[in-house]
Amino acid sequence: MYGGKIMFVMGACWLVVWSVVAGVAKNEITLDLARAFAGLGPAAFLPSSIMLLGSVYRPGPRKNLVGLFIIILCTII
Repeated sequence: MYGGKIMFVMGACWLVVWSVVAGVAKNEITLDLARAFAGLGPAAFLPSSIMLLGSVYRPGPRKNLVGLFIIILCTII
């Protein structure tokens, strides 16, 4: 499980940087490209955040609750 925290931090930083770029965009093309690149941030840090939660909780009822929360969140999205 090497690299989960690194991917989480880098994905969050990627999202912040491209969101700032989108905030100061001067035209529509720059805004669209910045929002597209910003979407790669959550694609990096959401799976690694689930991996980090799985490594923190040991098997049992509490870890099953985390899995239930993830399933509910995925069905909402």
